[in-house]
Amino acid sequence: MAELGINGKLILAQIINFCLLILIFKKFLYRPLLDMLEKRKNVQEETLSRSEEIEKRLGELEKEQTAILNKAKKEAEKTLAQAKELAVAQKDDILSEAKVKAKKEFDKMLAAVEAEIQKEREKLKKETVELARLMAEKILSKNG
Repeated sequence: MAELGINGKLILAQIINFCLLILIFKKFLYRPLLDMLEKRKNVQEETLSRSEEIEKRLGELEKEQTAILNKAKKEAEKTLAQAKELAVAQKDDILSEAKVKAKKEFDKMLAAVEAEIQKEREKLKKETVELARLMAEKILSKNG
């Protein structure tokens, strides 16, 4: 082999060095890289889960909003119907007065419902912002 310029000890040393290099890469680069990717996957799954919870909560709030508006409308219609019955029994003055009163009550209820909806939306916005901030901190702390 010496005639061909091949040194057996040098080839053996290179094979051993190559195997050591593979082991070092596997231990210090490959495994930590896989761990980092797994952590990112978990964070993404958690974020997706939180996002789905927020969407579900938003859907529930919209259903509550619809229910409250329907209830307010029914109550306003009920009050209006009572006013009409009263108007039949009494003069036109009382009918006019009852309609004004019913409208004021409906407006109050509608304003209260809208205020509650706005408050819930602000709360949901704050939760979303906080979630985004936490995600950004986690990503920056992992990358930094």
